Amino acid sequence: MLSDLTMKQRRHEKRMGARSVAGCVVAAFLWSVASAQLRYSISEETNEGTVVGNVAKDLGLDKSTLKDRKYRIVSSDADPLFYVSQNDGVLYVRRKIDREEVCAQSSTHSLVLTALDGGKPPKSGNMNIVVNVLDVNDNTPVFSKDVYSVLLSENAPIGTTVIQVNATDLDDGQNGEIYYSFGNSVSNQLFAIFDINPSTGEITVKGVIDYEQKDKYEIEIEASDKGLAPLTTEKSVIIKIVDVNDNAPEIEVTSFSSSIPEDSRPGTTTIS
Repeated sequence: MLSDLTMKQRRHEKRMGARSVAGCVVAAFLWSVASAQLRYSISEETNEGTVVGNVAKDLGLDKSTLKDRKYRIVSSDADPLFYVSQNDGVLYVRRKIDREEVCAQSSTHSLVLTALDGGKPPKSGNMNIVVNVLDVNDNTPVFSKDVYSVLLSENAPIGTTVIQVNATDLDDGQNGEIYYSFGNSVSNQLFAIFDINPSTGEITVKGVIDYEQKDKYEIEIEASDKGLAPLTTEKSVIIKIVDVNDNAPEIEVTSFSSSIPEDSRPGTTTIS
């Protein structure tokens, strides 16, 4: 028979072995959570409660353990954009997202999911969730000036730069790229006199500028983005033509006949 001391030693070894296994399980849990990363994408302007992704399913978690393990998103933001439900393990939108407002620096949001393991005492583990907020074409182009007005000398050579308009768009990608054009109200006559660069917004002289024909032009300019459903803004450009002394004076001579006495005094009016 084994002595009492030997039995105690064996029981102690079993307890230490069990603790060692539990420690390995905890270590494996923490390593797997810390090394994992989930990535989701969602469009901006989605409503509160919209599903971003099923975290529990993607990580193979048992939904019945979520509350005990205290799965949650840790955020320093007083009003976070996302949260994980401990009922179903789904990542939801907490409030409506305006990408231009909350994603000024980056459209990618890095979240930290934290949870407790089943050990005693419990230890926590973290993992990263990356959410990319996709742009929606919800901003119209905005011109840099309220009024565009310029003076242009008549007879300006073809190719002369008249003025350059500029507009910006807060949206991303093609939704924020601008192209310029004349508005629908611009007549064929103006198309024959002026041209606009669709990329730069530079208006140039294309035809003959004659003050005597017209001393002022008002042109509607459009700035549109390149989204699938383009948004457009209009602005008027006023061009005032400066007169140049390019017309010689015309003298009209009319012949008259009149008789005066030969002894008329100096200063006598001959024709009135």
